[in-house]
Amino acid sequence: MLADSLTIATIPLYDNSAKAYKLGGVESYMRALAKAAHERGAKVDAYQISDSEWTRDEGFFTLHGVPVKGGFFKPANQKLFEYARERASERGAIVISGDHMNVKTRDPRAIVVEHGIAFDYPISGSGPAFWLKSFIKLLRCVRNVARFQYVNNTVCVDYNHFNWLRTISSPRDGARMKVIPNFCSGFIPDAEFEEKLASRRTRKRRIVFARRFVWYRGTELFANVAERLLREFGDIEITFAGEGPQEGILREKFGSSENVKITSFHPDETFEFHKGFDLAVVPTIFSEGTSLSLIEAMGAGCLPVCTHVGGMTNIVVDGFNGMMSYPDEDSFYECVRGALLAAPERFDAMARNARETAQMGLDYRSWSEKWISFIDRTVAALG
Repeated sequence: MLADSLTIATIPLYDNSAKAYKLGGVESYMRALAKAAHERGAKVDAYQISDSEWTRDEGFFTLHGVPVKGGFFKPANQKLFEYARERASERGAIVISGDHMNVKTRDPRAIVVEHGIAFDYPISGSGPAFWLKSFIKLLRCVRNVARFQYVNNTVCVDYNHFNWLRTISSPRDGARMKVIPNFCSGFIPDAEFEEKLASRRTRKRRIVFARRFVWYRGTELFANVAERLLREFGDIEITFAGEGPQEGILREKFGSSENVKITSFHPDETFEFHKGFDLAVVPTIFSEGTSLSLIEAMGAGCLPVCTHVGGMTNIVVDGFNGMMSYPDEDSFYECVRGALLAAPERFDAMARNARETAQMGLDYRSWSEKWISFIDRTVAALG
């Protein structure tokens, strides 16, 4: 690795006490990137905004809490980046955890990560309210194009953002963009996978929703779908695994159900956790990149059932290595129902193809090598 260090200006990975780890795709991504750089011999330091100053040793990187406050002329994230930049090595790269941090810099060492089109959300209402929301969304579109002008180096996790940007803007001279999809941390062994497929025929079929419990990830949507599925199928078990503001909705709906479990797991356990399930549902309504939980589920031998939102269309081919639907309740219900009613041979074939997709094209080693190569080229360009 040409870079001697990696400095990360990130959204909070821990709460202000530095004791509780925050769950989410961006948080998991930053930890994985820190690990990849550490494995290649780089010193890794990450900086997040906090109410007080503290340092936490994570083994493969050091996390620093930085008490910065935003002002009218300089937002807190900009101050955080400048604080981290001052402490970065001259021969090290500086990664900004997401374009939503709105950091402006022409430092050639800086790399911003684009995790999906965050302003991809549905517009509701009618009349003046509809047009006002449409105008606001257009402004966000313009702002996101402006964000791309802030930093010379960009890594996108999906081709959806890359192609969207190309339709409304042109990369300026000297800008460098690389698409590096998310990855799978492991793959279920052949014998264990075949045993899992065979056992599905003689036991209850297990469905998992492993996402943050927020509405735009489809929590309430799938809760309604789950109620319908439980009424129709007596041989299924459904697990909601995560945390978030809609947990109360889930517990109110399923608190007394014997066939529904509500739990959580550490992000480092995502792959092992998914090995215990047959179907993994990802009913995202909007704003999705190449979902980490989707890819981990595929590597763990699950049949993925998802909506055709964002970067998931870069991963799943409907009917080949998973099933996809429009992001609404009726469509998703029919899609999951179709997976449950699929002939065993077809179900097994799609699950095998899903595992092979993750194994051949979305493995951690390949992801790590692509990132390290991009970091090295960024540092080499310094001269």
